[in-house]
Amino acid sequence: MSEFVGDHLHITCLDDLLRVTETSDIERLSDLIRAEESVDAWVAEIDGGIEVITGSGVASLFYPFGLGEFYACVDGVDGLQG
Repeated sequence: MSEFVGDHLHITCLDDLLRVTETSDIERLSDLIRAEESVDAWVAEIDGGIEVITGSGVASLFYPFGLGEFYACVDGVDGLQG
């Protein structure tokens, strides 16, 4: 379950990430990234976290992380597409 540390929400599992992004599953989360961030990427669940994957790179996030860290990860992978 997500938890607040100070003023920051820490996402501790995939269900938390889906809840805060208001998506129903990992495929919808990938669709959201492609639509809102204009990034040709998808999200995969890994042991202890997630990966954001494009044709040219992969970035991993391990729980717990903040929503801002998730979007920074998406932006970072987007930068790899060049």
